Amino acid sequence: MHEDSLNDTIAAPSTPAGEGGIGIVRMSGAKALKIADITGAYWILTKSCLR
Repeated sequence: MHEDSLNDTIAAPSTPAGEGGIGIVRMSGAKALKIADITGAYWILTKSCLR
């Protein structure tokens, strides 16, 4: 593993591809909350997960 990869922010789908009523993307890393804020997902996080 390259040393720089330890500082990466990653995202991956957690729901199967196709039509559905919900889509979940897991994110990890230093910029994950900033990305969630930019995309509007931060509101969902603060209301449900970060109580």
